[in-house]
Amino acid sequence: MSEGQGHGRETDGGGASPSQGTDSAARWGQEKVRALLGLAVWEIELAAAAGLLDRGADRRFDPSEVARVAADLDGFRARLASEHRLNATEAARRLGISPERWRRIVAVTGLMPVAEEQVRKYGKVLTVRYYRAADVNSLAAHAAAGQVLRDAVTAVGRSEAARKAAATRARNRERAERARHELNTVREEAALGTPVAMVRYAAALAANLTQGPRYLTRFTGDESVVALAAVVKECRLPTEERSALLDEVLPRAREAYGELAWPAEVERRAGVKGSVFAGRIDMVGGCMPRAKLEELLAAPPVWLAEARAAAAAEEAAAAAHRSRAAEENAVLAAAQEAARLTDETVAELFGLPVEVVAALRPRRRAGWWHPQHVAGLLAAPPPWLRTEEAARAEIARREARAARARQARANRRAAWRRTWAEQLGVPLEQVPANCGRPTAKAVRAARADPPHWARP
Repeated sequence: MSEGQGHGRETDGGGASPSQGTDSAARWGQEKVRALLGLAVWEIELAAAAGLLDRGADRRFDPSEVARVAADLDGFRARLASEHRLNATEAARRLGISPERWRRIVAVTGLMPVAEEQVRKYGKVLTVRYYRAADVNSLAAHAAAGQVLRDAVTAVGRSEAARKAAATRARNRERAERARHELNTVREEAALGTPVAMVRYAAALAANLTQGPRYLTRFTGDESVVALAAVVKECRLPTEERSALLDEVLPRAREAYGELAWPAEVERRAGVKGSVFAGRIDMVGGCMPRAKLEELLAAPPVWLAEARAAAAAEEAAAAAHRSRAAEENAVLAAAQEAARLTDETVAELFGLPVEVVAALRPRRRAGWWHPQHVAGLLAAPPPWLRTEEAARAEIARREARAARARQARANRRAAWRRTWAEQLGVPLEQVPANCGRPTAKAVRAARADPPHWARP
């Protein structure tokens, strides 16, 4: 039974059976006991359930027992307070811990609940367990010890985290120093090296800046620039220092940029793909120094000559393949053209006039019949292809059906025009013949923004 709950109220009169006689009449009811002791109904029920206040089978109390309790009311209230029922949340609040921590303590100590109750909440049936207040108070030392232990663990963890953080900072400083030394070496080599080295160094410095020279951004995807940009980032340079380093080399980088030959120029003049030079020539973003390209063209090395020969053979094979494909396409087109049957040929097959066959030809084909379609008609001739009279009757039927369809479309269009004229309040002759269907949405849109033919 939870706090605030109790059995029905009882009065001094009634409730005793005739067999109880005078002794039952001398006993007190619940209301009289409540008035004397100043207790609530649920406290009376709890005291009776816990054995602190004896109650007979007739649910009435002995006056002497009540007098004994009244003589030591403070002690009785203290004992009653130890019997209060607390759920998990209330027990955790009393000990100053979280409900999760309370559940762990219960699992470790094996504390048993004194009552359970099924409660429907959040669309589910939950089991609420109640514990004696005295049992909860007895676990205060356990909870306090656990808190002390957790505080100690936290303190040790903080000390360990501080030690690890200091070690990490030391490693980062060491890595930054090594990276700065490596970057200084690259800067010296770029100042004395090829245009490729200078452009690579400048592009790596500009890679991590929000606003860098636009002509350097095309090199940021190159693998060598990405690797050098990682070194720059590992240096942990302030933005101002990195910008100063970039500004220092920008004039030379712009000159080096103008000395590079673009990938298209390299492939056009060398006659091979740019991938041939990968691993053999120092390049950045597919570009190489123009002076180096002139040197290679003036005295081609063996690998370049072999690459040119392989490229020529590959181009010859591709040209031959294209030629064969063009011939095959031409043959296929000729075969398709030859497979088409004219009206004259079909007329001879069925023994009908050419104009009749032309009128019966499917509309989707202009001037020719598909061989498979004709073969199907020959295998199972329809009735309207067996005689000329039946064929002309079929033509008349088709023309009548087409005329009915045209008339239906004309009537539908006329009805649409009348509806538009009524909805927009304009003369019928003012509505164009090609107006659309007057749906409710279209009418609302036309009223909000009238078309040109509906404006005054």
